[in-house]
Parts: sequence; structure tokens; C-alpha cells
Amino acid sequence: MLLSLRWLQEFVEVAIPVQELAHRLTMSGFEIEGIDEIGPQWDTIVVAEVRESLPHPNADKLTINTVHTGEQTLQIVCGAPNVRSGQKVALALTGTVFPSGLVIKRSKIRGQISEGMLCSADELSIGEPDGGILILDNTLTPGTLLADALDLRDTVLDVGLTPNRSDCQSVIGMAREVAAMLDQPLLIPTQTLPENGPAIAGKIEIDIQAPEACPRYCAGYADNITIEASPLWMRQRLENCGIRSINNIVDITNYVLLEWGQPLHAFDYESLRASKIIVRQAENAESFTTLDNVTHTLPSDALMICDAEQPRALAGIMGGLDSSINAGTTTVLLESAYFNPASIAATGKALGIKTEASQLFEKGIDPSGTLSALKRAAALIVQLKAGSLATGLIDHYPAPLPSRPAIDVCISTVNKKLGLALDADVITRHLTQLYMHVTPTGPDNLEITPPPHRYDVSAQVDIIEEIARMNGYDTIPVTYPLVSLASAVPNLARDVSLKARNLLVNAGFSEVINYSFQDPELLAALRFSSDDDRSKPVQLLNPLSASQSVMRTTILGSLLQNLQHNLHASRCASLNIFEISNVFLKTAFGTIDEKRRMAGLAYGTCNTATWALSNRSVDIFDIKGCVETLLRGLNFDSCRFESGSDEPYLTPQTGIRVFIGDTYCGVCGILHPDIAENFDADSPVHVFELDFNQICTYFSEKRTYKPFSRFPAVQRDLALIIDQSVTAAEVSTTIASFKNKLLKQWNIFDMYQGKSITTGKKSIAYRLTFQSNERTLTDNEVNKVHDKLLRYLREQLGVELR
Repeated sequence: MLLSLRWLQEFVEVAIPVQELAHRLTMSGFEIEGIDEIGPQWDTIVVAEVRESLPHPNADKLTINTVHTGEQTLQIVCGAPNVRSGQKVALALTGTVFPSGLVIKRSKIRGQISEGMLCSADELSIGEPDGGILILDNTLTPGTLLADALDLRDTVLDVGLTPNRSDCQSVIGMAREVAAMLDQPLLIPTQTLPENGPAIAGKIEIDIQAPEACPRYCAGYADNITIEASPLWMRQRLENCGIRSINNIVDITNYVLLEWGQPLHAFDYESLRASKIIVRQAENAESFTTLDNVTHTLPSDALMICDAEQPRALAGIMGGLDSSINAGTTTVLLESAYFNPASIAATGKALGIKTEASQLFEKGIDPSGTLSALKRAAALIVQLKAGSLATGLIDHYPAPLPSRPAIDVCISTVNKKLGLALDADVITRHLTQLYMHVTPTGPDNLEITPPPHRYDVSAQVDIIEEIARMNGYDTIPVTYPLVSLASAVPNLARDVSLKARNLLVNAGFSEVINYSFQDPELLAALRFSSDDDRSKPVQLLNPLSASQSVMRTTILGSLLQNLQHNLHASRCASLNIFEISNVFLKTAFGTIDEKRRMAGLAYGTCNTATWALSNRSVDIFDIKGCVETLLRGLNFDSCRFESGSDEPYLTPQTGIRVFIGDTYCGVCGILHPDIAENFDADSPVHVFELDFNQICTYFSEKRTYKPFSRFPAVQRDLALIIDQSVTAAEVSTTIASFKNKLLKQWNIFDMYQGKSITTGKKSIAYRLTFQSNERTLTDNEVNKVHDKLLRYLREQLGVELR
């Protein structure tokens, strides 16, 4: 929130330096994120008097002007058409630097010396462009700094408010806090309205049909309206606080919003049918076009401000397109109302609209300030000579909201929580300064009633926080908690997760963390069938957005979104990422089964091309090798792989099922190219997803170590011809089942299909390693085991020796 110090000082006396004020506000819970001095940017711009204005001899549209600054006379070349002798103007002296970067220097323009620049309101950022220079009051003294002449100096504090302090989102709200902090009175003048028009009762009729959503509705009427620019002081205050000036009537509503924290709305009265305001809830699928020219289909509980025929505003959020103030407006109906926070929040969220007004109503405003803010706006209309007020204001408040409930506070609890020794008198003084009503109910108890503007105070802990703020956080003594030392509780899932993370990072992967909320379109993109549990996600009742409306049933969708984002943001050539997180599946009993999954994605190249390495694309063996390295690193020496996964998101014939022993625990393979294209990938995407719960079930910390043999190993090659339908995994599994203590290791080193191999057959060559722990093997011993193995493979698989 941007807070004008000059504006603040209209309601509370601030006699301390601004830096000290900022410090004390920070120590009271309001972080000051910046201090901006308004005025120094105009310290080289002065009031000057035009003594003479003559045509430029070498340019039809330029003039040569002799101006006096009180100390010196300068010649200025100017192109504005409204320069005249005798005028008081704003002169930028040489050395002036404008926000646009323009630097004023002594220069020649068409052969004539120019020693400065006459400024327009637009160039000074204090008005709209009109093609001419700014003409000042003729009573001003030449040489006076422009910031002093126009009273433009101010200090603006950028106050960081916490979400619960909506009561401070206004000048008066901050003035209440500063007055309490400095122990100064709050100066809010009594407002008197110069009403001289007809009675308002005959001008407008108010009908509230949804009193729970709109308990209070106030209205004022003004005619003889003249739509024009607001005076400089109002425009400057609005712009200093971050609001663009529009016209006098709209500016008045924004001014009161900033001053009182009460959103107002101004209707063009002539556009209201039958001079009637009806506050009702929207009809089913009713449409409405807001001020920004967007047509919305409204939820049935949306609160509407209507006339006798049609909606005119989305209550508390935004006005309608055809009832807004325009250049032809001559009569105005001012609205100041209190709307139920839950109603405004639900409508704004359903429509995806968030405005300054809706954010205030959502957090809760002071219902007692509704009429006061309307009076302030009405008084400003008269003060700015923008129109004439009707006699009286309408305040429709049939059932006043109850007072805030009282809160019981124990003094000893306050002191125990804060580490202080405050008595009842000190606590009462602090809370009374914050407009809370304090009633003693016992020697150690107080009953506290918060004021209507403090929605954030509802329990004893809130009162304790207010006491701490007012007494000063720096008065709370520093204490150190006693820490009991205990051994860490074993956590298998945490330990396995840490080991898995380290293994994947060592394999060149980066960990990502995504939301568990997901876009349902991601599940459709992965092509899960209708009878697949993963296609039936858990719906969120109150989602943050449509793109986060379901709980994810697989991690792969999130990883693909990460890939797409990186491809767009950095045009990455490769990406290896993984995530270990939960997925949420519906059960047949209507409950939610939360399961942990581990998934990864590899895309692009394996390495950057160097003198020693060529640039190679990731392939199916890389992702399989990554999974195998992961599982073997987790002590699963029994992990195995089988081709033939039927996952719909994988390219046919590339899916590989992953097993730990005989237990299925996941899949890896190549993403279907159509799916990859939907995520803007122009080369194959390799993925894996494993059941982390299964991994934890079979995980064991135990490893069995055997001593190395001191005797040399013997290697023999075995080239086999087998049916093409037999996989290499089957051959390796069969060799493992041979169970001969001299056969230590076997690895595939060649696969071949070609002219010398019978159709329907293939050749696989293994390198076998034989070794004994007791002696050096002879050729005869190795030959016997080698021949037995070959006979065994013939019996089991029908292989032939190549």
C-alpha cells in the first residue's frame, strides 16, 4: 500500500522524522518496503515570467521567448502555440533530467540559442497532454521552485500489509494505527453537507432482496454534474498512491476508497430505469457485461445491483458497461454499501475477477463506515464544484449487524506468552488506544470487545499479538528454549527416498517438485482408458484455478509440463528430470488411496559434443540403464526387465516392464510421438514411473560381501543361435538358473541377424567368466562346465551353437 505522509497528517499529528516513523511502523508489524520523496525531481524547474514572445525567424511554428526567473533573463525557443507575453510558466533549467531520460542543455535550435525548456503539464506528469505549455497562476513569484509553488512535495511510504490487516488499507486506517502508536488523537473532522437540492426520497427507491449478502446500502444523489478533470491536488494524491486520474466524479470515488477504505460506485442516474435500485442474486446462467467490456455468465449466488429492468453492476466487484460515468453525465447516484465477504469472494473466484474493491470486501470492511464514506464523497462533489447535492442521504440498514463478540483474556497467560510482567492498567491502555472496549471481569481476567473494523481479532491469541505490538516487540526478552536430545526415529521411506535421489542425481538427473493439483486435460493427453483408475481423478471442491482442479493420478503429466516449459523458456537441447511424490487414486469404496511414485524423464542429447565424445541422442537403453542403476543401487540385484508393456502413453513395442524378483513395480519406455508433439518435443521423450511403495516393501539395508578370488579368471565366448521370439533376458535368466559355482559372470557382447543366419533366428554372443576361489582352473575343468552349460541351454531353450 502506498501511503502519502501529507494525507496521513490530515488525520493525525506526526511530529517525528519520517525515518523514525518508518522504523516504529515496522516494529509495530507494518514493514516499510520503501520511502519515496516527491518533489526533488522538480528542484531544477522554476516559475518564470514570459517577458517577450517573438516568432522564430527560421521556423514558422517556433517562438523565441525572453523569460525572467527572478535572478536572470534567459532566451528559450519553444514550439507550443499558447505562449504569450506576461504569462507565468514552468521553466526547466539546463541540467534538468526528465524521467524519460531527456536532459535539458544549452543548445541552438534553427540558429537561435535556447537556454532551457518551457514545460507542459504532460511533461511534468501532472496533467494530460493538450499540446501547450503549463500556464501558472499569475500571482506566483518568478524563481520559486515549481514543487513549492504548486505545493507538490510529499513523502510516500510503501507499506507492506499482512493479508489480515484490511482495516489498514486506507489513510484513515493507517492514521488509527499511527495515532495509537504515537499516543496522539485521531483527527477526523465532522462532515457537514451543503444540501440545497430536492429531497432524495423522491429520486431513488432501494429494494434489497438479498439482505444476508447486502445488509446495508447507502445512496446519495447529485445533479448539475460537470464532468471535467480533477484539481491538481487530487490528481497528484491519487497518482502518488498508484491510481490514474480519470475525471472528477470517478476520482472522488477512488479518493474516498483510499481515504476511508470503503469502495464506492457512481452510476449515471439517467441510465437507471424507473429510478430504482434492486439488490438481488443472479438468476440461473444470467449474463452480464462489466465495465471492461467482458461478458460473464454469472453463478446463481452472484449478487447484482439492478434497476427496474436489468443489472447495472456486479456488487462489490465491478460496474456495468452501460451505467458508467461518461462525458455526458449530468446526474449521479452514489452507492456506498456493505457486502457479505463470503458472497463477494465466491463470485470473484467463480468469474476470475479481482479488483481493488473486491479484495477489500472479501477481507471485510467496517459496516459502520459506510455512511461516513458516502458523506465524504458527497462533500467532495460540492467542494470541487462538480454538482449540487439532493437533500438527505439514503441509509437502508434494516437489521444492523451484531457487535463483535467479546473475548476473554487472562492476564497471566498474556505475560506467560510474551515473557513480560504487564499489569491490567497497561494492557487496558494499549487496547483502548486500538479502540477496543475493555471490561475487567476478575483479578486476572479482562473481557475485550474488538471494534467493528478489526475482523482479524477473534481470539485471545489475537489480543496477545496486539498487546505485543503496542508494547513494542523490542521489549520482549530473548529466551532460548530447552532442547531435549533424542536419537532419530528410523524412517524407511525417508531413507530410501534419500538414497534414490542421490542415485538419480549421480546419473545426471535433476529433481523437480510440482503441485499435487493438476489440469484434468493432462490425463486426457496421456490417453488413459475410461476403465483405468488413473482416468478418474479426485475432483477438488474449491480449486485455485481450472488448471489445478484435480489431484494427480500420475507424475508423468507434471514432468511433461516441466519439459514443455523448459523448451519454451530456454530452448534446452536436453533435459533429465525426476520427481518422487504422491499420487491420489479413488478406491471402489469411495475413499482416496494415496500412493507414492518415482518418475523420471530423459530428453535430447546424452552429452555435449567434445573432442573426445560425439553428440548422441538419448535412447531406450539409457532410460532402462538408469532404472537398472537405480534399483541395483538400492540393493535389488534381482531386478529384471520384460518387454511388452501396454501403457497407452508409450510407443507400441517400446514399453519395458520392471520387476523386483517376481513383483511388478513399474515401467519405462519411449513416450508416444503424438503425445510428445502435444508437449512441443521434436525428438523422442523417454520416461519411467516406479511404485515407490513396492520398492520400500522389498528394500533391505543388508548387503552380503564375499572375498575376491586370489586365482585368475578364465573367459570363453559362447555364440548361440536361437528363435527370434526368445529374448536375451530369457537366455540370461536361464544361464543364471544353471547354478554352477565356477561360472561367475556372463555378458552379451554381440547380437546379429543376417545372411548366414536362418530366417526367424538370431545370434547372441556371450562372454563367460569362470573362476574358482580355491585353485587355478585348468582348461579341462572349464571345458566341462562350458559343455554342460551348452547342453542345458539346448534342453531349456532349444539353442544351437553358431
